[in-house]
Amino acid sequence: MRVGIALATTEAFTQHVGVADGPSDLFAQIFGRELGHTRLVSGVYSLLVRTPVLLEEIFEVVV
Repeated sequence: MRVGIALATTEAFTQHVGVADGPSDLFAQIFGRELGHTRLVSGVYSLLVRTPVLLEEIFEVVV
C-alpha cells in the first residue's frame, strides 16, 4: 500500500509528518501494522479548488 499526501501550507509550516500520521495510523488499525506501507508527504502552495489536503491511496488486492 502507498499513501500520498499533499498539504496546502505556508513556508512556515513544518508539521507535515504529524498530519500524515493520521491516515497512516488509520490504515494500520484497519489492515494491521505487519503489512506496512510507504508514504510520500509534501507541502504545496495550493491545491485544486482550494482543497486543504489531498490524500491518495494505492492498494494491492490479492485474491
